[in-house]
Parts: sequence; C-alpha cells; structure tokens
Amino acid sequence: MGGHNQVGSGNREQLIDTIYTAATLPGARHAAVEGLRDHFHAGAAGLYAVTGPDKSVIPIDVQGLDESFINEYRTNYVHSNPWLEAPQFMAPGVIRTDTLLDEYYEQPGFYRKTAYYNDWLRPQGFCHSLSITLQADNCCDIRFYLYRGKRDGVFECDEVDEFRDLSRHMARAAGIMQDIAGIQAKNGVLGQVLEDLDVGIAFIDRTGKLIQVNHVAGKLLGARDGLVKRSGELHALQASDDRQFSRALKAAIAIHQGIAVRSSARLDIQRDEGKRPLCVTCIPLPRNPELTGIYDAAVAVFITDPERQLVIDPEHLRKRYDFTRAEALLAQCLAQGLSLREAAKVRGTSYETARWRLKIMFQKTGAHRQVELIRLLLSEAP
Repeated sequence: MGGHNQVGSGNREQLIDTIYTAATLPGARHAAVEGLRDHFHAGAAGLYAVTGPDKSVIPIDVQGLDESFINEYRTNYVHSNPWLEAPQFMAPGVIRTDTLLDEYYEQPGFYRKTAYYNDWLRPQGFCHSLSITLQADNCCDIRFYLYRGKRDGVFECDEVDEFRDLSRHMARAAGIMQDIAGIQAKNGVLGQVLEDLDVGIAFIDRTGKLIQVNHVAGKLLGARDGLVKRSGELHALQASDDRQFSRALKAAIAIHQGIAVRSSARLDIQRDEGKRPLCVTCIPLPRNPELTGIYDAAVAVFITDPERQLVIDPEHLRKRYDFTRAEALLAQCLAQGLSLREAAKVRGTSYETARWRLKIMFQKTGAHRQVELIRLLLSEAP
C-alpha cells in the first residue's frame, strides 16, 4: 500500500525541528514520537533504552502498546528475539523491516514463524514493523520502533527510505540527549544537593560496583568507619554485617531491574571505638537515569551516622509542609534513620497512630512511599 507519506515539506521540517527539540527538552519527546507515528501512519511508535549487561528496558516515550506487553518484552523478548540471532542488524543505523530476516535467511515467511511475531507482535494487532538502534555504547542502546496493523499495510520502499533519512536526525538527537544526561550527571544541581546533605550517600550500579559517593560517605570510607571500599564495591567491615548488607543490596538491585517488589529493612552497621552503629538503607532508583541525574546508578545507599547529630527543625517542617507538631516530630525521627516502629516508640505513641500520621504526611508532601519522604526530609537539613 503505497502513498502513505503525503506530507508537505513544511510539515516534515517541523517534524525534524521537533526531533531536535526533544533532545534537549524531555517534555517534547512525546510530541516527537507522536509526530513520527502520524507521519508513518503507524499504530504504535516508541523510543526506549536498553541498559547494561542485564538488558534493563527503560521506556523514554512508548505509544500504542499495552503495559502488559511492555512488561512481557522487558521480561522475555529483550533477551530472546529473532533479531538477536543476527546481531549485525542490531548495530546503530541498520533499518530493521519485517522482511529483512526473510532475506537474510533466504526463507520467505521466516519472521512470521517466530515466537516473537506470533506470541508478542501479532496479539497486539500488528503485522508490520520498522525499527532501528539509534545509539549504542557499552552502557546503553537507544532504539526506536514503528508498528502497523494489517489494514495499514506494509512499509513501502519509499517509506523505508524516508525512515532512513529521518533516523539520521533521530540518531543525532539521541546522541545529544545522552551527552546532556552525562553532563547533568557530573555537573548538575543534584551533585551540589548531595554534597550539602548531612547524610552519607553512595550510588551503586547494577553489578554492585560503587560509582559515586558524597563527602559524608567518602569520609566514612576513608576512615574505614564501619564501611569500606573493597575491589570497587561497598562492604561492611564486620563479616556478619557484610552478609546482611550484601543481601539488602542485591534485593534493591532486583527491584531496580523490575524482578522483585520488596526490599530489605534498615540495617545497623557496627563500628569500632564504641561508636553507635551506622544506619544504612538501600533504596532502589528509577531505571530512567534522568530522574536521578546519576547515569548507571541502580541503588542509592543512605548512611546515617548518629554521631553527627542530624537536626531538622520541626518548626521549619510545620511551616514548610503544614505539619502538625506531632507529624513534624515524627518526621524528624524518620530523617534521623529510625524505623517507623522505632520512631513511634521514641515519640511515645502507638505504631498504628504513627502509620496514620505517616499517611497524612504523604498527602501533605506528595510523597508516595516512606523512602521518598525521607529523601525529601533530608533535603531540608541545614
């Protein structure tokens, strides 16, 4: 079915402008993907990243796919699909059509016999595809796809040529997007915020390697004060603590990767010289690095040193978030590293009352989980 692309040069130039705008403004990415979807009369279109050796899938802007199929792709088909059997087609700049594998294997209909086509693509009502890897390095691939149903017909040769031409702009834009993310990670505002906190923070990648610490965590590691950097990884000095910490870290990485839903509780890490234990919590990070500003980070390890006397003024919290006095004092305890049950005990109230107050604090701050609330509270520390 030819003649799909009846788009004027003005509209085409506008689409190209939108593609480059999306490189610098995350809010414009939806419009760029939507523009490409309309330009090629596709039922679905999307931009996504595949990161690390574990092949974690990060949707950047995905349109036209049901969430259940996205999750199935993350779990199964990112690891096993017919394109991976011919890795040369996954190289940046190679246009993947639904006939390319037929031609490669010299078997007409090969693609339509694959499980990927019959169990994933076809059940969504799609028959025809155009896709490409826009950028690829050791850390991350950025890929784009277009899918059509039977009614809209195959992507004709002129459309494939048009896609190839536009993909050059898309690839440049994706490169700019990666460069900006890297610069923000190294020099962004977040870095200064982390350094200003009175709590230690260490960032861990998907393989368990330590990739960044703030000054508080760095000072603890340098003094071998309960924690130490060993072979590029974060460890507790005492063997029993290290085993617990390793389990907690692995659980948090699994949540980051989308293969687990529960994380370990707060840990106490013993220290020498009679000091009170460090309070350590492993917090899974979003898989979109732009949300954290730390590229490749999977887990943030929060390290609270009770000897540092972290003080958050309850009166400031009352004015800032309209907390009651009881809520502000509970928030202060949580920010100091206490669990909700411990905080309730310190404040002389029941655990159920503390839970009720915590829910109200969520509503007032916009946090959805306790770890989000703690991160917000720590940012209020003087």
